[in-house]
Amino acid sequence: MSEESRLIIWVRPETEAALIAERLQQIAAGPDERVKVEICTDPDTAQAMLRSDGAAILCQIYTSPERFLSRAVRDGDNLKAALGKWMDEAHKMLALHRQNRGRSLLFEALHLCRYSDTGLARLGFSSGSVILNTALEDVPQGAPLQWLIAQAHLQSRPDVVDLREELDASAQLLSNDAALVPPLSAELALQDYRAQALRFAEVKEERDSAKNQTLASLESLKVLRAETASKDLSLQARAAEIEALRAERDSLSARVAERDASLQARAVEIDGLRAERDSLSARLAEREASLKARAIEIDGLRTDLVGKDAALGAVQKDISRVSKERDLGFKTRDGRIADLNEAVKKEQGQVQALEAEIERIMNSRSIRITAPLRRLWALFGGRSHD
Repeated sequence: MSEESRLIIWVRPETEAALIAERLQQIAAGPDERVKVEICTDPDTAQAMLRSDGAAILCQIYTSPERFLSRAVRDGDNLKAALGKWMDEAHKMLALHRQNRGRSLLFEALHLCRYSDTGLARLGFSSGSVILNTALEDVPQGAPLQWLIAQAHLQSRPDVVDLREELDASAQLLSNDAALVPPLSAELALQDYRAQALRFAEVKEERDSAKNQTLASLESLKVLRAETASKDLSLQARAAEIEALRAERDSLSARVAERDASLQARAVEIDGLRAERDSLSARLAEREASLKARAIEIDGLRTDLVGKDAALGAVQKDISRVSKERDLGFKTRDGRIADLNEAVKKEQGQVQALEAEIERIMNSRSIRITAPLRRLWALFGGRSHD
């Protein structure tokens, strides 16, 4: 690579690929190397770094699903969850590889370790295979039996196998050997199985020893069981008593529920009565206020009545006095009227006598003779004595 070379390695933490990336960083930091190696653990960061440097090269190192499952078997992890995690990382790696076709290199971790001389030369490093393999000596290589378990598990997951094949097809092969992992022999698997069987025998011996100790404890357990049986009888009696109490409690609870319902209904009725009482109280207050006003008015009328009674008494006294005076006046007037009637009668008798006298005179002869003279007198302004 040129002096300005920049290698970006995206790997998942805590894997063989991470160890390889760290070792490449150590080699690049030597005095004879001019390659800047940067490690990132997520695709977004790797993509951003590629955008910021048009000459940078992306190196992605993946682990085969068999290797991944072997570690999961060894550590006792859930195989389904482990495969799911491997598939997520593989999909992200393939997507990033497709987006950067001309600047992306894809390697399988164990294959890169096997052919580290060629692999380092492809990456721009002059040497370091011995150092690199030494750094990977502590990397756990999957036991043959665990590897067989992993391969058997993958047979039921064609989606994982297809994804592995797609990764292998896109990966950079560093030699004519297309195998990504060393061939697995049945002899090695059998040796591993025998070792496991020996371990199981040791465990069985330990288990038998523990069983003998357990048998020694059985006698004491029998005594404890007898005591427990006695206590069980007592507990059964107590349980029956408790059941009876529970039944009584349930009955009381039902009664309390009914009582509560009745109390609630009574409470609603009481609330209605209280509302009616409040309404009547308001009306009563209004009525009392009206009665107070009427009482005040009545007191005023009583005061006026007392004054009017006093005035009426005075008026009645005046009326009595006037009545007495009127009666006396009436008596006097009646006496005068009687006197006047007598006088009128007398005058009427006199008038009748005079009228008779005048009638006699008018019928006399002298009056008839002098009648023409009286008319002439009247014509000339004289006064007639008719």
